[in-house]
Amino acid sequence: MKIRFAPSPTGLFHVGNLRTAFISWRLSEVADVPLHLRFEDIDTARSSTEFAETQLQDLNDFGIFPHEISYQREFHGQHFQAFEKALKLGDIYPCFCSRREVLGDLQRAPNFSGASDGIALRLHQPSVEYSGKCRSLNWDPADFDKTLKKYPQGWGWRFRSKKDSGGLRDFLVARTLGTGSGEWCPAYNWACAWDDFALGPCLLVRAWDLESSEEIQRELRYYWAESLRVSAAPRIFTYFTSLVTTESGKRLEKRDRQLTFREIKGKISIDKIRASFERSWHEPLEGLVPKLGMIRESFGESSKIISINKLFDKLFDELFRKSSGEKF
Repeated sequence: MKIRFAPSPTGLFHVGNLRTAFISWRLSEVADVPLHLRFEDIDTARSSTEFAETQLQDLNDFGIFPHEISYQREFHGQHFQAFEKALKLGDIYPCFCSRREVLGDLQRAPNFSGASDGIALRLHQPSVEYSGKCRSLNWDPADFDKTLKKYPQGWGWRFRSKKDSGGLRDFLVARTLGTGSGEWCPAYNWACAWDDFALGPCLLVRAWDLESSEEIQRELRYYWAESLRVSAAPRIFTYFTSLVTTESGKRLEKRDRQLTFREIKGKISIDKIRASFERSWHEPLEGLVPKLGMIRESFGESSKIISINKLFDKLFDELFRKSSGEKF
């Protein structure tokens, strides 16, 4: 068993990222198992080695020293091999719908939750991913070059979800980029699910806003266990942490002013930040770890959201309002 924490190296850690890292580390300590840090850097346009190094330094400054470190890009070949196998089995199909077309279809679907308005978290419900429009297309892999000429802008690839025979739950797993070369790029859920599957028995630690992603990734992990003829899927559990938001309920961003770890640690001590995280987290650790074999696959903090003013409590004014006069 390992504890897995997987940040994206696309910016500086904000306090929400760091709190999830802290909980991962505490779980690792109590369970006496390795903490595996995986940098999810397949988004090459936004990720950088510099940000990965900075995030690792922030963890070290906070007293967190991962036992293992990996980079998602290292597994790109495995992502593609798994994709090719699924394509040959007919479990993946090309989708030529534009994002605008997909969004238009989703807006007419009964389970559509509305356009993104920055609100951090809504009640979870089974998501409608697609209309199923391209599911029944008769496409031959031998026609790849012809397809590339017809769709020079590229196209997506969708997984035939077993949860809906009409394709409403068929999610994107990759994209052929419109570069003229047919370059292949895995989607977030495909890459993450494969990497966790390959990592083996582990406890994934992530915020509650990734609950719908976990549902998709779990389906993929079970699919690979079946298609690769593995006797059983690795025992993988997910622990969800509260999503840290602003006072108004907006999600934090790595670019938010005054909310990064580097800015905050210049105002209060690391010990005070750690104490705030510990105080806001009411998990009975000693009783949690031994029960992993008996509990459901996904569980987490009872409160799905915690505002930054509640997180820091009496330190909030000292950190923000007195110095800037702004309301977060």
